[in-house]
Amino acid sequence: MQIQSKDSDLDINKIEHEYKSVESYKFVNNFHDVAANTALGTYGHRVITYNLFEKTRYESDYNYHTQFDSSIHVDNEGSYTDAGKYAVVDAKVDFDNEKNISDYAESRVSLQASTKFLHDDDVGMYGIDSFTDSSTTGHRVSQYNQSLHGTLLKLSIKGQTYINAGDVIEFDIHDGESTKGERVIDPRFGGKYVVVNVRHQVGNNEYKMVLECAKDSSFLPMTPGSTQWSTQKQGGLISTYGDDQGSS
Repeated sequence: MQIQSKDSDLDINKIEHEYKSVESYKFVNNFHDVAANTALGTYGHRVITYNLFEKTRYESDYNYHTQFDSSIHVDNEGSYTDAGKYAVVDAKVDFDNEKNISDYAESRVSLQASTKFLHDDDVGMYGIDSFTDSSTTGHRVSQYNQSLHGTLLKLSIKGQTYINAGDVIEFDIHDGESTKGERVIDPRFGGKYVVVNVRHQVGNNEYKMVLECAKDSSFLPMTPGSTQWSTQKQGGLISTYGDDQGSS
């Protein structure tokens, strides 16, 4: 990442840029296997819960696109646009119907048992009202799959011991269609990532780190058939890195 002309103190900014720059990067996974995620219940999932104490049955259908903003995602900024930052666009599956991939709740059907007063508390399996057990399971399964089978990125940077697994970083990868002199962040792969694994490489004269990061949303909202637009990134994060060189 080149030092910008607006930098006032060149020496300090040079050191700072050295530690913010990414030496190399590689996408371990930069696409979403829709077929696999459909079978896993990432987009649509019907959960049936049988309450053994009350002898009642509850059924809940999870829909990825309509319930996306009910969970926290890595690119959330507290804006109304967060609801549209899907990793998979909300578009029709076939040309002859109006359904999208989230409208098929039967893609995965789960049956689970629940009960109240198992530990003398009037709650279900998640420590809340047992009526919500089925919907909570749908959210939990989808959130897990979004992180595990979403965008995965590997970065090589200068060693910085304060970065740990679980931290949130911002990766300013530029859009491949940007013209010379522009700094347009990639609308899908730019933005925030969660550090899931850290590997330290210590040599005689250098200390480097390899970060494995995951992303469960897009940097900008995705709308079928629309051209993505660029915005200026804002907000303080734990760590911020810009792409220096890399391969995808």
